[in-house]
Amino acid sequence: MLGETLTEMLRQDETVGNVDQFISLLKEWNVITLYPNDVLSQICFEMGLDTADNRITNQITDRVHLGYAISYDCNYFITDDDAIQRYRIPARIEKIDYHKLYTLDLIGLRDTIQKNQMKRK
Repeated sequence: MLGETLTEMLRQDETVGNVDQFISLLKEWNVITLYPNDVLSQICFEMGLDTADNRITNQITDRVHLGYAISYDCNYFITDDDAIQRYRIPARIEKIDYHKLYTLDLIGLRDTIQKNQMKRK
């Protein structure tokens, strides 16, 4: 996703200066980079074959992003896309003990962060 973001930024002449700011933000937020692994490969393959839930069949990039999050056991998947929020992962993925993540839209993310901050106080 970072590569896509940078590519889109570089396509627009006026955003070239923003690339440095973007990289600074990534460092400030301690963003980690996830790399392809065998589990990701298997999850993406299974999601590509799945016909039981066709909500994101044509959204290859979204399937890969969701596959990364699932394969790395992320706690949340943040998206405003209703299709991804309602997507049911294939049973074959659940059989290898991977499950759909809790999906949040931006408002849900904000509310979750606020709840967690209040619990810490």
